[in-house]
Amino acid sequence: MSSCSVSTLMISSVICWSRKLEATQPPAIAEEDSSVRLSATRSFRRRMGGLLHPERESQSALDELKTSMGTMEFSAQYQQAPVPAGGNLIKWSWFKFYDQPPASLPSEQSHYQLGHRPQQQPAC
Repeated sequence: MSSCSVSTLMISSVICWSRKLEATQPPAIAEEDSSVRLSATRSFRRRMGGLLHPERESQSALDELKTSMGTMEFSAQYQQAPVPAGGNLIKWSWFKFYDQPPASLPSEQSHYQLGHRPQQQPAC
């Protein structure tokens, strides 16, 4: 039987299960409910908004870091979700502005629901 460990002291942790290594990069602040299987009978579960290690970095400490670093750096360093400069952002050049409403709208239109998250399967 192999040993299993989860280090919540580090942002990146390695879980060892049945001689198979799986690298994980859990965010400092959980962005969704998640569960990591540790053994046949044990799981490490986090709720959306839950902190990785609240005794080490409190919510107020993380909020202060985000303010001082900026959202993009915080996202890369603490949330394990780097965003390239100029990428993943809405650009004003994508929008058209009019002094008067247009007589007709373009025939091709795209509609996006940006606040929608896909439904999650319940954890076992």
